[in-house]
This record gives sequence, C-alpha cells and structure tokens, in this order.
Amino acid sequence: MDPTCLAAILMLANDPPRPLADVTLRPSRRYIAPDAPITIEVDGSTRPGLTVQVLDSIGQRVGASIPGAPAIDLRDAFTPAQAPERAVFVQAFIGEEAVGSPLVLEPLRAAPACRTVRATGVRSRGPFTKVVGWGSSVLPGCEDEVKPVAPTWIDGDPVVTSGWRIYPERDAIVETDKGPIRIAFAPDVAPGTVWTMLQLADDGFYDGTSFHRIVPQDAQGHPFVIQGGDLHGSGNGTPGFNVALEPSSLPFDYGVVGMARADEPHSAGSQFFIALSREGTSRLDGQYCAFAYVIDGASTINRIAALPIDDPATGRPVKAPRITTVKLVPSPPRAAKVDRTGQRIDRASAPPPDRDTR
Repeated sequence: MDPTCLAAILMLANDPPRPLADVTLRPSRRYIAPDAPITIEVDGSTRPGLTVQVLDSIGQRVGASIPGAPAIDLRDAFTPAQAPERAVFVQAFIGEEAVGSPLVLEPLRAAPACRTVRATGVRSRGPFTKVVGWGSSVLPGCEDEVKPVAPTWIDGDPVVTSGWRIYPERDAIVETDKGPIRIAFAPDVAPGTVWTMLQLADDGFYDGTSFHRIVPQDAQGHPFVIQGGDLHGSGNGTPGFNVALEPSSLPFDYGVVGMARADEPHSAGSQFFIALSREGTSRLDGQYCAFAYVIDGASTINRIAALPIDDPATGRPVKAPRITTVKLVPSPPRAAKVDRTGQRIDRASAPPPDRDTR
C-alpha cells in the first residue's frame, strides 16, 4: 500500500469525525445596545457546510443564513426593517440538519398598557379585575365591556426595542417525589416571565418546595390545575418581587404552564400552575400568563392530580408532593419548519392516573 494512503487511513482512525452535536454557539455578552453588533462565538465553525440561521417559534427562517465562522454578527441575518419584535432562536445547521443547542435572541420591549375592568362572573366569588385588552387591542369577547371605559384610557409610552438579550435556550427538569416533569419555555410570547423563571430555577429557588394546591376538577367537573412554587407553602408566598403580566398568546390546555397571581394583574411572583385540560382552563386565556409547556412527564402530572385532597375549597392535599430539584438543561436543536409546541404532552394519550395515597 502507498505509504501516503496508509498514513491517511491511520489519521482518520485516530481522529474520527466529530459528532454533529459538537457545535456550540456562545454569546459574547448577554445584553446588547440596539445598534451594537450582536456577536456570537461558534465552536466547530470549521465544519463543512455549517451555517447559522435565525428561526421564529414555528421554525421559519428570519432573514438570511450566515456562513460558519469563529465569530459572527447576527445582524448579518436581517436588515433593521426585518429585526424581530419577538424572541427568536439562533440555530446552527450542517446542511439541512440542526446541530447543537440554540440561543434565544430576545428584543427588549415593554408590554403595551394592560387594560382592565371590574367584573363579576358565575365562577367568581365576587367582583374581580378582568383583563380586557392591551394597548389599543381588545381581547376577543370583551368588546362590550370596553366601550364604557375606552374613552378614559391613557396611552402608555411607545413600545420600542431598547436592546437585545441573548442566552442559551434551556429546558427545566422538575424532579418530584412522584416522578420527573420536563418543561420547555416560550420566550416568544412571555419573554420577561420566562427570564424570571429561569433565574429563579437557576438559583435553586424551587428546590424543596411543593405542589401546595391540587384541583383535579373545577365546579363544572373539568380537570383544572396543579400549582406549586411557593417557598412559604401556603399559597401566599412570593420571591420578594412581582412579575408583570404579559400578553401571552399561548392558549391554556393540558400541560401548559402559567403564572399564578392574585387579583391585581401584575402580582405574579414565583408560583406557577400546570393546566389539566382545555375545558377547565380556557377561561384563563388572556387573564393569566402562559409561559411554558410540559413535553414529558404526563404520568407524573396525573399522579399528582390524583392525590387525596384535605381541603377541597383550597385544593390543599393531604400530603403535598415535593419538588426536590429543578435543573436547567440545554434544549435540543430546533429543526427548520418545526413548531416545538407540537411536542407538548397530550391528555388524550396520557397514561391514566394511578392512585398514589402516600
């Protein structure tokens, strides 16, 4: 054999091709001024055919793809007129295959003014604050309630992109004493809420807390929610600050995660709930912020929802299931033309609850 060929074979044997996942995108900094370069570093940029693309939440490409290089400016993907107004996802590709975990690129934009009225309803225990719109937009079905108060609305400050936040996309693995739950976040519809929850989880806030409220059925007999995230364990605890309500467009349904709050719209903190059915939670659309969805752990959710209840009026369980840890892990690659919310668990195919009386 030709010595040159033999040497090449031995080199390939000793240095096999790196796996496709061996590509890492890393932001140069977290916060970026609106006109500054959005620079990211690309480990594995020499891989043949590597490009970096910006995708929206349903996997559609935003602007142009960028050839691989050790450092790239994401502004090369889109013109100022194409700059996204919602969070998008920065994904590496080799050919048509997505590789490595994506980054979240989030424009820093305040939510429009939240419009509310005092209302009553058959499911409420008295008057409550109802969200009827955002800015000049009215929520579906609220037109009649808006007419008397719309002339008194005061326009808020104009919504502008004051800069960018960029960070690795991560999922949360919620380990409980009833099993694990994996949660994916939706920064495109609730960026501030997602960021707050990521920081709380990363700081260990939820470790050792419980699901202190379990409502397997509402007054109409529809599966409702399981709720946790309170250090105090009473349902009244907070992280010491409030999280502003955001106009999330993610509809509540089985496995969708929302922020719990008091009557005041901007009173959320750390408590979250997981919806148990569309029938039971559709009325929460627009009133509570949906910010994430469960992609694995239906059996755990059903097991928690089936626990014995000590006080049906408050949903307090006989023995509250514990959250041992919440770990943040890299999200999987985002494939082109794929909406990741399609991975959300489905109640129709979820395993039936097993009665755990411990």
